[in-house]
Amino acid sequence: MAKKRGKSIIRWFTAGFFILMFILATGLLMVAAEHTFMNYYIWFAVMALLGVVSVMPCMRLWRWVTDGAARWLCGVLHVVFFTVFLSGLLIGLNFMLTDFSALPEVKAEVVDKYSETHYRSRRVGRNRYTRGEPYKVYKVQFRLDNGSLRTFQLPLSRYNKLRLGSAATLHQGPGALGVPVIAY
Repeated sequence: MAKKRGKSIIRWFTAGFFILMFILATGLLMVAAEHTFMNYYIWFAVMALLGVVSVMPCMRLWRWVTDGAARWLCGVLHVVFFTVFLSGLLIGLNFMLTDFSALPEVKAEVVDKYSETHYRSRRVGRNRYTRGEPYKVYKVQFRLDNGSLRTFQLPLSRYNKLRLGSAATLHQGPGALGVPVIAY
């Protein structure tokens, strides 16, 4: 009886670790994707294809974690986890390890400035949340030399310094892993 309980605890710990890694990779991917130039359809298709190729070697692990769930469910879990985890890791490392001060400067025109009103959540009771106080998010849209548009979220101090139609300096070049990145 004690052996079975010990294996169950290890299984739950492993499943929790996989869920935590999935959440962290998703967050890293969301942060870095705004500053990365690439065709994401092709990127995710290649990552999903690599996930499909690696299903069979990892099937035993997923069957153990899911306590013997159907093989197709384990395969889908592996492909989704592998795609998001590897994409978040590679795109995130490409962005986080880049030295933006060493990248060449590019002039871009300010096309649009706008602010969005978001709302915090406020707890009003047990298991009850409502819309809380509003706050502003400031965004600027730039037109690059090649004609593409990029939108960045900026702090208020930088947002106030920019004017419509004016030129701004952006840093654009290859990231740490060679995928092109841009930053303001």
